[in-house]
Amino acid sequence: MNRPEAILQAAVVEAIALTEQFTPREVDINPKPKGFLDPDICGHPDLRVIGYTGDRQFDIELKAGKGKLSANQVRWHEKHRRAGGSVYEARNVLQCLIYCALKSALWGYPHDRRLVALIRGLL
Repeated sequence: MNRPEAILQAAVVEAIALTEQFTPREVDINPKPKGFLDPDICGHPDLRVIGYTGDRQFDIELKAGKGKLSANQVRWHEKHRRAGGSVYEARNVLQCLIYCALKSALWGYPHDRRLVALIRGLL
């Protein structure tokens, strides 16, 4: 991961961790020996966000600046969506928090005052 994306990821993880309903999990795609990536996880989004009940989750791919999805990422995202998963691309903390708010409403979670305050603070 390049440095701007690492900075963005740290900020997003910190912000989502402040909410009452979501837990962010960074995805570790350590290279196999000789620099080959595991084909089962190559292209996996940077973050998995888990709902407070533990039975719901979605993924976020972070892109800083003019970053674009790689071919592996496009393939992984398409495969995940076909299997019924949700994956989003975000370029800032506000977008990530809005995805959390949308999922919260979709899943019928109770009102999250912290999430609302974080979003309002970034508008």
